Amino acid sequence: MTAMSYISRPRILCVTDFYLPGFRGGGPIRTISNLREALRGQAEISVFTRNRDLGRKNIYPHIKPNIWHDLKDGPIFYADEKVFGPIGLDRVLSAGKFDILYLNSFFSTRGSVGPLLYRHMLRRGSLDLPVILAPRGEFSPAALAMKGFKKRLFIKATRIMGMYRDVHWQASTADEEKCIRNLFPEAAKRIHTAVDAVSSDKIITDRPLTQSSGRLRVAFISRINPIKNLDGLLHIFQGLNIPTELKIYGPVEDKIYWARCKKIMGELPAHIVASFHGPLEPESVSPTFARHDLFVFPSHGENFGHVIFEALCAGTPVITSDRTPWKSSSSGALTVMALGDLQNWQSAIEKIANMSEDERAQLRQNALACAKNFIQRNGGGQQSLDMFKAVIACSSM
Repeated sequence: MTAMSYISRPRILCVTDFYLPGFRGGGPIRTISNLREALRGQAEISVFTRNRDLGRKNIYPHIKPNIWHDLKDGPIFYADEKVFGPIGLDRVLSAGKFDILYLNSFFSTRGSVGPLLYRHMLRRGSLDLPVILAPRGEFSPAALAMKGFKKRLFIKATRIMGMYRDVHWQASTADEEKCIRNLFPEAAKRIHTAVDAVSSDKIITDRPLTQSSGRLRVAFISRINPIKNLDGLLHIFQGLNIPTELKIYGPVEDKIYWARCKKIMGELPAHIVASFHGPLEPESVSPTFARHDLFVFPSHGENFGHVIFEALCAGTPVITSDRTPWKSSSSGALTVMALGDLQNWQSAIEKIANMSEDERAQLRQNALACAKNFIQRNGGGQQSLDMFKAVIACSSM
């Protein structure tokens, strides 16, 4: 077997705390699922994950834990709480043949810190594989600010220990590359930028015909936590002068924060109707967007922003913050605004509300075109495949 044939189909063990059929873990689940689909036949990406969803005590029904399940896009090992962690991972690696260990969190105790500490202390055996670590937005300023002292203390300690001295890093954007380099400057030559893969299956060409209620129909679909800035959205809506219906979807991750949001909802003016509808299954996200006129998302920070892509795929225009990798489109389908100036946000929302039906129909077509253009430019996962091959080649030198 030649070196090129060895690298031609990399064997990746992807470790992630939560995966399908779970959905409460948000973007990383979609990123890994899209990547496995995009690279089917070009790489074998096996997944080592928990047998339950984020924040859930109940295990996935009808899925036997602690064995491999062969699925269309590759094998998945659903570990129970005793097995998910460094010891279980060591056992899985010992029983298989893998070229790369692919970690999808920096701060996950069992899905990243534990395995790397175990690897650092032993320096032998199955865990002594090339490692790629994708922080998945954990190094953004907004994410680091949450429990910031503990996080920065941990980062400083691991640098002193040298735990990450030979780890390769995946950045999904140029901004994330800068964040990684700022925290681990010695890793500059081991940072690989590979944009998150997306799926063309999300495109909805036939929007459902829904009768207008006379109100602008706005959706907010995201996890309910401070980074997503639902309270900021509600403050924007307090100053709107147009009849608006806001529907909020997503799992509640922070109950104290959600209580604060509910209080603001109760203080909205009478012409603003806001309601909460709980979490959505992944396959329901784009169809739900398709029943709305607009997605407003003043997030404090997104590594990629799958939910922005899914709104565009549904033909739903988006207004979002400048804390994501997305940029404004000249067609008006995607508007990026700085946080803080409520009047600008309110003006942008009211501009769409005051459009004619023909103008809104054109804006929906522009949103679909924006999604299709992104798929053509970035959707295939080729950058990730190149990253895997480069790391394997580097480790074999």
